[in-house]
Amino acid sequence: MGLLNLGFLVNLISAPVTSGFTTATSIIIIITQIKGILGLKIRANGCMNYLIQYYENVHKARMGDLVLGISCIVFLLLMRKLKDLPIDKEKRRGLYRCLWYMSTGRNVLIVLITSFISYRYEAVGVETPFKLLGHVEPGIPRFQLPPFSTTMGNHTVEFTQMFRDLTPAMFVIPLVAILANVSISKAFAASSGSPVDATQEMLTLSI
Repeated sequence: MGLLNLGFLVNLISAPVTSGFTTATSIIIIITQIKGILGLKIRANGCMNYLIQYYENVHKARMGDLVLGISCIVFLLLMRKLKDLPIDKEKRRGLYRCLWYMSTGRNVLIVLITSFISYRYEAVGVETPFKLLGHVEPGIPRFQLPPFSTTMGNHTVEFTQMFRDLTPAMFVIPLVAILANVSISKAFAASSGSPVDATQEMLTLSI
């Protein structure tokens, strides 16, 4: 779509639709991430199923994960405000730049801090009060072609059948995903008054 300069299609999406995309995306992300904060290991399809699973499994929530999750959220919100402190940029340039870098790199900082905490628990042989990802294979996965068949139960699904079943989604899902991403970009750009080149956004997404 980007090569064909079809970015003008995004201009046909109204502001309420763009707002709906951003709001729905935020709600979906929040609902699906609650399980991590509560330390729950559940699988569900759709927001309503997630909420039902949370209600049924809330008694299994782990206090360690909850405390760590809330602490990380508070830390990130506070670090975000560092660059907004009333500091004279001219007289205290060094301090301002330091706070700005800390605020900008707050995600990296929280990863380093929590990783160090986990390392200390492992070093002294004490079980962590929160869940860890577990063993991660080092290195880069071996390069290989994707499988052209799969097994579902006792039935082997060949490539031709997969292609036939997924053909409608192969065209609809990428189209909706591109329009959604570009629409969200326009919503964020509108808050700062910056223009968005929809065609360029499409080319960037393809890369």
